[in-house]
Amino acid sequence: MPFRLDPKDKRCVQVEKEEGWERLKCHPTAKAAGKHLAALVINVEEAIKGMELRGEFQKLDEEQQLVFGWASVAEDESGQLIDKQGDVLDLPSLEIAVYDFVLKSRRADEMHRVDDVGILVESILFTPEKLEKMGMPAGSVPLGWWTGWKITDAGVWDKIKKGEYRMFSIRGEGDREDLPDA
Repeated sequence: MPFRLDPKDKRCVQVEKEEGWERLKCHPTAKAAGKHLAALVINVEEAIKGMELRGEFQKLDEEQQLVFGWASVAEDESGQLIDKQGDVLDLPSLEIAVYDFVLKSRRADEMHRVDDVGILVESILFTPEKLEKMGMPAGSVPLGWWTGWKITDAGVWDKIKKGEYRMFSIRGEGDREDLPDA
């Protein structure tokens, strides 16, 4: 489980990172922290339902019918990921959702309606920790999810080549909360 209550302060939820545990959020009470933790652990997929994240294609390999690009990336000065509709998904939540998708699906659909038009062949979620471990300076690439897809449906591939489809779209559902003013 990538989340836990802080053993030293039960009002705080921690997320597991490569270098150890990091505080995600502290609450006024341990009960509130417990509810937050339960919501995170119960169903990671539910945390992202109803959101749609988009990223433009960066590279096409016509011979192999491969398309590459950022599936999700946009960062403001606060470090938050913001989708085209203005919804925010924090990097730890995106990371969990990405790993869940890679473990359980890896399949592409067409416009969220027609299943199995392609399969994931490349995936990396860039985080500050990963950039550091790779010896890459902060800011050298965006924080977000880079993907590559083998498109197996001829009609979809044709639409990609013609520019009718120019970006990835990731769908999910979740509870929307108003962000506090900075």
